[in-house]
Amino acid sequence: MENYRFAIIAAVTIFVLVSMIKTRNRFEVLRRAVQAEKSTISVYVEKRADCIRDALNVIKTTYKLEVESIAKLTQNEQVNQLAHLGQKYPELGNSAIYGHLVKQTMVLNDDIAAARVLLIGNIDTYNSAITAIPANIVAFLFGYKKETLIDEENLEEHKKLKKTDVDFSQF
Repeated sequence: MENYRFAIIAAVTIFVLVSMIKTRNRFEVLRRAVQAEKSTISVYVEKRADCIRDALNVIKTTYKLEVESIAKLTQNEQVNQLAHLGQKYPELGNSAIYGHLVKQTMVLNDDIAAARVLLIGNIDTYNSAITAIPANIVAFLFGYKKETLIDEENLEEHKKLKKTDVDFSQF
């Protein structure tokens, strides 16, 4: 009888340990997916900042007042204003370099939006996994914390990701 009791306790202990390890591994996969999406968004934001800077370099000599007013906007607003500037000044809109930069900036905007959708899904899945009972006990034991959603203009403030702003003092 004593052997059966020991076997049952050992089986339950092994089951609990295996369950904890599997749950922890699942959390780690989800956490890495969240981190990967954050990194992707950060890269896209940096590329978009580069495109905006290049587009402003193209127009800075002729359209200095516009560059100064665009400099005060957020990156999303800058993209829209750069596109509008090309419509306002047809000779600028017909410039191959300017057109390419504006188009590339808009594509990056779309890429950022798509990456944000993936990030939100990954954060929701991760947060649901670490708050579900009894998995929340494992999350607590291994130090997994709830992730918060971020907005693109405040990546650095919210998640301490690298954010490259356009330095308008050079224009």
